[in-house]
Amino acid sequence: MKNNLCSHNLKQQPGFGLTGALLTGAYTLCVCAVTGQGLLAFLICCTLCFIFSIKNKQSIFAPDAFLSLPLFFTLGNGSPFAAGLAITGGSLVFLAISKLFKNRTLPRFVVSGAALGLTVGVTILLTNAYFGIGAGSSTPFEMLKEFRSLGFHPNFRGLFYGTITLFAMITFPFKFKKLNKYIPGAFVSILIPFVFNLFLNPHKELTTINESVSLVFAGAPASELQYFFNISSRDIPLIIKGAVGFGVIFYIFNTEKNGVFIMNCANGALSGLPVRKHFIRGYGAVAAVISVIIIAITVFLFPSTLSRLPLHSAGSMLIVAAWQSVPFALLKGIFKERRFPEILLMLVCAVPFVLTDVFTSVLICLAVCALSAKLPSARKEFTE
Repeated sequence: MKNNLCSHNLKQQPGFGLTGALLTGAYTLCVCAVTGQGLLAFLICCTLCFIFSIKNKQSIFAPDAFLSLPLFFTLGNGSPFAAGLAITGGSLVFLAISKLFKNRTLPRFVVSGAALGLTVGVTILLTNAYFGIGAGSSTPFEMLKEFRSLGFHPNFRGLFYGTITLFAMITFPFKFKKLNKYIPGAFVSILIPFVFNLFLNPHKELTTINESVSLVFAGAPASELQYFFNISSRDIPLIIKGAVGFGVIFYIFNTEKNGVFIMNCANGALSGLPVRKHFIRGYGAVAAVISVIIIAITVFLFPSTLSRLPLHSAGSMLIVAAWQSVPFALLKGIFKERRFPEILLMLVCAVPFVLTDVFTSVLICLAVCALSAKLPSARKEFTE
């Protein structure tokens, strides 16, 4: 009986490998596109996600849209390697905080406020990619000021692509629940506008769409590695601030449990992208090998094709993914019970993520947490 189950599972592994490649590949491709990372970071991140996911069985690692805000903050002010070290350092900060405040239950308004602030901030930053505005700020408030100075004039064809992605990302998992287990909605939501763009804009040189032009191999492997691992003494303060930002966010949402801590330590330093677990039907060593082969073939045989992905769709997909991570049950509980002090404190935690940088925001969240230990609390566990 056991041998039959193992044989049946082995036959399913190719399917699991394809699903994993589509899911992790879609998230990684979009995060690399909106942050200006190249195909090297894409390939490294995907490969590490597949390898570290072998023991997960029912989940797979993939970049987290929810963490785009601290990622923009670090990448926008330093080198990719500095951002990666901030993620790795954030994992260590999380470990230190967890040991220091073991079994500490966080106030629900801190969790809800931080989640709301992060998501609104991510939405503001990614709206730049979704609408094709052309701004370049790394914090939400500065981005809003750029929107005002540049003018809010979207590329309407690009907006059309992004809106297709938005609706597909929302509706596909609900309308096609069974199919979504095999072909992830994240992949479908960018595949449709991607195909449209290839047919409507067959000539890359003449396209009017903002495409993911960073998704290329910039040069020889040695030069790419030299660029990625470039760092200076000026990046040290940024790395420290970024590590504190990532670490506190990891702690607030407990995203570092069950192996994610080790994964972010490695993946942060090597690819510069933070990850979390996403549900998948099953995963194993055979599936991981197949996933790696699929991604490698795609990257090395079709590099120029990948760069035709509409940036509008990448931004739109990550916006929806970020909102899907919001703990709406906690938000609903706070407003339903009409606890006005909690609502006020929730806003105190949320607003700084829009008006200031991530480092300042998480310090405010910690201060609110320390000053309100006696209020009702409930920690949101972010499970896969």
